[in-house]
Amino acid sequence: MSGPAAWEADATVGKAIEIRDGVVMNPKILSFQNRAAAYPHAAETPAPLATPATKASVRPA
Repeated sequence: MSGPAAWEADATVGKAIEIRDGVVMNPKILSFQNRAAAYPHAAETPAPLATPATKASVRPA
């Protein structure tokens, strides 16, 4: 294919391109990898998951 203009003209190829000029085009990839939407897509620290207390974790004194 001829390059970016030709890729965008073909709907299938245009949708298949996930990274363009170093920018991730698919927000689902960024979400899965816990990365910022803005370039350079820095890693974000996800909030810790809250876990319910279980009987095994509660010990009498």
